[in-house]
Amino acid sequence: MFKFSELGKNNKTALLISLTAVPIVIYLYFLNWRTDVIYGDDLIMYTEHGKLNTLLDKINLLVPFQKYRPIHGLFMHLVMESFQKNLEAYYIFNIAIQTINTFLFALLANLFLKSPLISVFFGLIAGLSRFTFFNITQLLNGGPLEGIAMTLFLLSLFFVIRVLVKTDLIISEKRKGIWLGIFFATLAMYTHERYIVILPFIFLAIFIAPSLKSLVRREKILLAVCALFSMLLNFLIKKYIFLMPFFMGTGGVSMEFSFTSAMSYFIEAVLSIFQINSGPDYLVGVSFSNLSLFQKVSAIAVFASCVAILILFLYKTFKAFRLKQQENLKDFSTFFLLLILFGLFLVPAIVTIRLEQRWLQTSLDIFILMIVIALCNLNLKNIIVRNRLFALFIILFLYVDFTYLYRGAGNLYMSYSEKEAKDFHEAIQNGTIHPGTAKLYIWEKEKDINTENGIKWSLGEGYFFKFYQGKEKKLVFVDSIYERSYSFPISSFVNFDKNSEQIIYRQDKIFDITADFLQDSLRNFRANIMKVSAVKNVLNNQGSLMITTDDFNKFQTTGFYDNENGFRWTNGNASIEFPAGYNVSDSLMLVLNTYIPAICKNIVPKILMMDQGNKEYETSMVRREGDKFTFKQYFKVPAKIINIRIVSDTINASPDIRKLSFPFISLGLNNYEK
Repeated sequence: MFKFSELGKNNKTALLISLTAVPIVIYLYFLNWRTDVIYGDDLIMYTEHGKLNTLLDKINLLVPFQKYRPIHGLFMHLVMESFQKNLEAYYIFNIAIQTINTFLFALLANLFLKSPLISVFFGLIAGLSRFTFFNITQLLNGGPLEGIAMTLFLLSLFFVIRVLVKTDLIISEKRKGIWLGIFFATLAMYTHERYIVILPFIFLAIFIAPSLKSLVRREKILLAVCALFSMLLNFLIKKYIFLMPFFMGTGGVSMEFSFTSAMSYFIEAVLSIFQINSGPDYLVGVSFSNLSLFQKVSAIAVFASCVAILILFLYKTFKAFRLKQQENLKDFSTFFLLLILFGLFLVPAIVTIRLEQRWLQTSLDIFILMIVIALCNLNLKNIIVRNRLFALFIILFLYVDFTYLYRGAGNLYMSYSEKEAKDFHEAIQNGTIHPGTAKLYIWEKEKDINTENGIKWSLGEGYFFKFYQGKEKKLVFVDSIYERSYSFPISSFVNFDKNSEQIIYRQDKIFDITADFLQDSLRNFRANIMKVSAVKNVLNNQGSLMITTDDFNKFQTTGFYDNENGFRWTNGNASIEFPAGYNVSDSLMLVLNTYIPAICKNIVPKILMMDQGNKEYETSMVRREGDKFTFKQYFKVPAKIINIRIVSDTINASPDIRKLSFPFISLGLNNYEK
C-alpha cells in the first residue's frame, strides 16, 4: 500500500487526475464495441434465469450446463434484477469492474515500483488489454464472470505478494495475508473454475518463499492444508452433490488432452502475450502477419523489449547467485513463483478445443507484473531516465495492443454473432418481422448447417424475439427450391398460415418475402425486393465489371466469409448472383485475383456460370500467374448471366472450425467480341 499523505503536492495532483481519468478512458476506449443487442449465451442465460423461481436455483443457473459457478450466478442475478433490459447499464457495470481491476493491478505494481502514478499507467496495460474485450462486451459473461473473477484473483494475488515482498510485516500480518489470499482465491474459483490454480501457487509460496520462513511449521502446514482442502471441497461438491465433472471444456465439450494441440496453443498463447498475435482471426481478431510494416516493427519492438528486460534480469540474478549477493536476490523468489503461476494459468487455456484470448488475461497480468519486477531490479539509478524508459515501454505496449484490437475486433466470432443479432433487431424495429409471428421461416439459397447453428445461437433458439417483442418464435430453416426439380415445390411450407408465419431472406439486411411465396411459391423470386439500384448502375457498363471484397453489399453472395484485411475466405462453393443479369454477346474473360498461402498451394478454383435459362457453363482456365487465374468462355448466342459459382477443394484448417478453401480478393469480368 502507499500513504497518500506522504506524496508531494504535484504527485498528489497528478495521481488524483489519473484516478479520475481512468474510468473515463476505459469507457471511451471500448465504446466503439459496446454491445447494443443481447445475443448468444447472454440471451440464453437471461431467458433461463427468468424461468427460475428460487434464489438458490438462480445462483446455480449454470449447473445444468456442467458449470458450478455460484459467485458468477449471484452477480448475474444481481445485475439482471437491477438492470433488466437496460443494456447501457450492463456496459457501465462492466466498465466499473474493469476500472477496479485496473486499480488493483496498479496496487500490485506499486509494491515494486513505489510510484503510485507510474503504477496506474502500468495498470492501464491490463485495463485496456485486448484480452479483456470479452469482459466489456458480454453482458452476463463479461463483468459478472470474467471481470469479477479477475477482481477476486487480483485481490488474492495482492495479499500474497504483499506478504512475499514487505519485509516489515510482523508474523500475524503475514499469516493474515495468506489467509486472505486463500479466501479470495476460493471465491475466484467459485466464479470461474480456471482460478483454482491460484491455490497450488499459494501452497508452494507457503513452503518456498523466504519471507515466510518466520512462520512455524505448524502454521505452514495448517495454511497449506486449508489451500488443498479448498480445492478438494470444490471437487467433492461437483462430483457428489451436482454429479458433474471436475473440469468441463468450453462449449460443453469434455476436456481431452492432446499433446500436439496443447503445444500449438501454448506457443500461440505465449506469442500473443508477447504481442506477436497468433491464431485464427475469428479468435484473435488479426494476426501479426496481417499488420502493416510499421505495426509489425512496433510489435517486434515490444517483443524484443520484453525479451531483453527478462534476459537482463535473469543475468543479474545469475550473477548475484554466483557472487552470493543476497541483496540483489530479494525479488527473485517472487518472480520465480509468478513464473510458475503464469504457467499454471496457461494449462486450462491450452487443453480445451480452442484458444480464446480472454483466457490469457490473467497470464498477461502476471507477465506484466514480472516485467515490472525485472525493470525495478535493473540498475537504473537516474530517476528521469528510468521513468522515461517506463513511459516508452507502456506507450509502445498500449499502441500495439490497441492496433490488434482496432483492426481485429470486427473479425471476432462475437462481433459476427452480434452483427447477426443486430440485423434481426433492425428488422424488428422497422416492422419487417411482425410481433404476432409465431413461426419464422429463414429462407436459404443453399442449406448450410454451420450458418443455421450460428443464427440459432445468436438468437437463443428464438428467445431473442421474446426479449424484444414479448413473444418467442420458432425458427425453421428452408432451402431454396424454386430452381430445383422437386415435384412438391412448397413442401417446406406445409399448412402455411400467413397470419402467424413469415418467410424472411437475409443478405446484408432482412427482407420479408412472404408475399413472393404466396404469389408463386418463390419460383421466380429474385432479389428485386432488395431494390438494388446500385447494382443496376454498376451493370449499366456491360463491357467490364470488377467485383471486390468491398462490393458484396451490391450482390447476392454465398460461401464467402467476412472481410479480413482485403480478402474473404471462401468455403469451396461460393457464388455471386446478379439480380439484374450480366449481358454477354460473344466472349467473356474472367480474372480471379486470390491470395494462395502455403496451406492452399494445391487449390485450383473452377468457375461455373448460369444464364437466365438455367443453362450452366464451365469456363476454361487460360493461364495462372501466381495467385491470379484467368478464364474464358465463348457463347454461340448472346446470354444473360445471373450467377457465377467459384468451386474448389477445401483445406484442413484445424483448429479453425470453418470450412475453408482459399482467400478471394476480386473477380473481373470483361465482355468482348471474338
